[in-house]
Amino acid sequence: MDSLQMMFRFSAGSCCLALALGFLSPCLAQDAPPKRGDANSDNRIDIADPIFLLSYIFSGGKAPACRPAANANGDTHLDISDAITVLNYLFVNPAPLPPL
Repeated sequence: MDSLQMMFRFSAGSCCLALALGFLSPCLAQDAPPKRGDANSDNRIDIADPIFLLSYIFSGGKAPACRPAANANGDTHLDISDAITVLNYLFVNPAPLPPL
């Protein structure tokens, strides 16, 4: 951590500035640690996550704020298989998703 980063104090209003200056990744700027499969960054894994991801992939919807969390299967690509992985987790096999 350089001296500028050490001098910078993070508060509710400074988080966006820290992102703009490149001190934080969008994943770290969230209130809670990101969870694999949480594409919409609402700190829950539910049906809204694959819907959000499919909207981004196929309809030009809003991009996930935290791409590693949206990448549910952990293969480094955001694609339909990530939405299928979350659906499988929710409705078929609730085995843990890969760690971030």
